[in-house]
Amino acid sequence: MVGTVKNMINKVAHDHPKQWHKYLGYILWSLREVPNETTGVPPWVLAVGHLPRGPFAVLKETWSGEVDLPLDLGTNVTDFMQDLKTKLSVAQKYAKSHGDRAQARYAAHYNLWSKDRHFTVGEQVLILSPDSTVSKVYSHWKGPGTVVEVRSPYSYLIELGGARQHVHANKLRKFHVRIDEVVLEPVVE
Repeated sequence: MVGTVKNMINKVAHDHPKQWHKYLGYILWSLREVPNETTGVPPWVLAVGHLPRGPFAVLKETWSGEVDLPLDLGTNVTDFMQDLKTKLSVAQKYAKSHGDRAQARYAAHYNLWSKDRHFTVGEQVLILSPDSTVSKVYSHWKGPGTVVEVRSPYSYLIELGGARQHVHANKLRKFHVRIDEVVLEPVVE
């Protein structure tokens, strides 16, 4: 988060070198309110449980009479709204561009070593299962089990020790039979 804020301040300071400090509140508010690309929910909602009260919410409450604020904003309402709209559009532009780049970088990093795994019925596989005796952090491979049914492209029904379990492809590995010895029989002519 600190890196995100630094990058956004850097971009605002580059575009508005003498007034970058006036955009800080709007940038931080946009970071709190903009929905996360992955979750689709703003971080503020995940942390606090409700949407933040931004400038438009305060303005709406003032106009509807729910909150009584002093009417002297230093400028007339039209200029204030125009300035607010400009600053919010700048904050939105920076938040969106940074979010898109960060999301692409995360996806590229995540998919760097990923492999597409598919198994066929009858194939021998190992199943990754958590070790319940030591800690949930540790896992071990069980098997070999046999693929009994392909439920979806990445979901399989595996039979292991007479029991069947539904397992995702991320927790499966192909079982390679290890050869311990080779027997050479003499050929008699």
